[in-house]
Amino acid sequence: MTVSSRLLARLSGLPPAESQDIAVETDLRVPMRDGVVLLADRLHPRDPTTPHIVLIRSPYGRRRYMRPVARALAERGYQVVVQSTRGTFGSQGDFDPFRHEAEDGEDTLAWLEQQPWFGGSVAMTGASYLGFVQWAVAAGAPSWLKALAPQVTASEFRSLIHPDGSFSLDSVLSWVHTVHHQEGRPLRVLASMVGQRRTLAPVFAGLPLMDLDRALIGRRVGFYQDWLEHIDIEDPYWGGIDHSPRLAEVVPPVSLLGGWYDLFLPRQLADYTAMRAAGLHPQLTVGPWTHAHPAVLGVGLRESLAWFDAHLRGRSDRLREAPVRIFVMGARRWRDLPDWPPAATATRWHLHGGGGLATHPPAISPPDRYDYDPADPTPSVGGIVLGPHAGARDNRRLEARADVLVYTSPALDRDLEVVGR
Repeated sequence: MTVSSRLLARLSGLPPAESQDIAVETDLRVPMRDGVVLLADRLHPRDPTTPHIVLIRSPYGRRRYMRPVARALAERGYQVVVQSTRGTFGSQGDFDPFRHEAEDGEDTLAWLEQQPWFGGSVAMTGASYLGFVQWAVAAGAPSWLKALAPQVTASEFRSLIHPDGSFSLDSVLSWVHTVHHQEGRPLRVLASMVGQRRTLAPVFAGLPLMDLDRALIGRRVGFYQDWLEHIDIEDPYWGGIDHSPRLAEVVPPVSLLGGWYDLFLPRQLADYTAMRAAGLHPQLTVGPWTHAHPAVLGVGLRESLAWFDAHLRGRSDRLREAPVRIFVMGARRWRDLPDWPPAATATRWHLHGGGGLATHPPAISPPDRYDYDPADPTPSVGGIVLGPHAGARDNRRLEARADVLVYTSPALDRDLEVVGR
């Protein structure tokens, strides 16, 4: 047991370790169908009777970020294989986000099945991109892929890149910057993370958008250019990396974890409801978190371990009774639900002139107007974005701008809970 794995286990509320003698194998070569070789590390208890495997496929490295998670799982009775996705951290090929994850994931699973230490049951876990790679192999998966635990992620990323038809410049450029710097020395990586918002600020003001990748990191980024070009939801470009049409075919049981301030949440909730409509029985947890909140790692690890214990090791007592658990902000309490969305009463609110809001319609309703200056775009001061400024923020200065309209009701005379679509 290492200091990092002990600390992570305590912060995550994990059950006691079953083994502290963990073997580590590095740089295992995993061949893909096109000849590219991906690298993986394997951590496992030295006890050879441990049959269950947890696969983690990541573009963010096998050791610096993932080693404590892998070791914590290995200490609790699992073999853990952490693989660097194509074009990252020593794996061959070019990193073209999302494009190869279905084929590479299938080839990795086939490779696992051929290993002498394969025991007949595999699970996958991970957040964000590490969750997308799970969706990439979920439909029609082999029967021995027993469980998935994707966190703060979705079955398709187009709605993140082009939410409601706009281009998510902040989130996309933040990720370009992160990926560009992530394989540097630890202190340089830390410095790039600390200074990211300062570095991005002048770039956001630049035009044309197609030149901003060069302005940010000094070179053209192929996937950034592709995402700018393919703005239509019906564009065939997105079809090959959109796994939402096959959610009804998902084989392994799925445990989803999201956050109210996570930019993936709308699509993640749609994934849940699509699986429920298909007669599947996923589990859903939504907490008061942003995309990169530390609690996502801890709660995600704890929920994943319980899910795997139940579905790979037959420990059904590790499952909670309610399939849906949400955190009610404001009230600051967790609530268990039988399904999502919960039963609710819809109330129609009407906009009134002069910034009013009421449950009755206005007698007359002339238009309200505002002026929008493209050279001074309306900023986001927080909310559902990728960077460290995500989450709840004081919006009063934003609301005072001339290009923002605000409608406010009279003061409420009792608490009002708003949960649902």
